[in-house]
Amino acid sequence: MFYYEGDYNNLFFGDVLKGYPFTTPTIDSPFLNNKYQNYQIDVIVSNLYVIIDPSCAIEKGTISLTPLIEVNSAWWDYPFFSKDMVRVNKVWPAWRGAHPQQWNNYSEKEEVNLYNETPRYPYSNFFVYGEHLLLPEYVVKRDFVYDEDIDEKTNLPIYKRRKEHIEFNTRYYMIDFKKIFHIKCPRIKSPRDPIDQLIKTSKVLQLSISARNDLRNKLATFFGNIPMEDRVEP
Repeated sequence: MFYYEGDYNNLFFGDVLKGYPFTTPTIDSPFLNNKYQNYQIDVIVSNLYVIIDPSCAIEKGTISLTPLIEVNSAWWDYPFFSKDMVRVNKVWPAWRGAHPQQWNNYSEKEEVNLYNETPRYPYSNFFVYGEHLLLPEYVVKRDFVYDEDIDEKTNLPIYKRRKEHIEFNTRYYMIDFKKIFHIKCPRIKSPRDPIDQLIKTSKVLQLSISARNDLRNKLATFFGNIPMEDRVEP
C-alpha cells in the first residue's frame, strides 16, 4: 500500500499538499559588492506539492516543499519501469537505469561492465508517487515501444524498438530533490500539536509508513553522496 487511507490529523514528511505558491528568482549574476543586478521573481501556484521536511522538523510556521510533477515521459520507454513506475524508488541492478536506446548503443564490453556494477537507485534525485484517484490524470504519448528480452548466451538484456504510437492516461507523479523551496505560514504547527483546519484542508494525501521509508532512504542517499573531491584516499 503506497498511501495511508485514514483520517489526516497532522502534517508528515512526504505528504501531498495543495494551495501553496512556488517562487523562483532569476538573476543575471550574483549580487556582489552591494551592486544589484537585474532580477525576476516568478510566482507559480502549482496544483500539488510534497513536504520534504522530516516530520520532527515541521514546526514554527515554516515548511519545505517540492512540486509534484508529471513523470518524465522517456521513462515509459523502459519495459521494467512502465509496468510499475514506483519501482524507480528502489535499488536495482545498475543496468536498469540505462534507457533502452542508450543500452542498444553500448558495446558488449560496456554492457558487461554496467551489468556487473553495484546495484543503485535509478535516477537518484527523483521519487515517484503512485497512482491515486485524487491525483489528476494526464496524457502520455510515445511513438516507439521497446520490448525487453534476455540473451540466452550472455544473460544480458536485448531491447527491440518498434514504431507504434501509444497514448494513455496516468496518475503517476514524481518529485525532484533539486527543486526544494520554503514556505512560512503561522498556521503550520508541529505534528505533536492539533492541526489547523485550513492546513488540514490543504492536505491531499499521506504516504504509508513503508512508502515514507522509501522516500526517506532515497533522499538520504541522494544528499549523502560523497563527491570524488571529498573522498579520502585510504
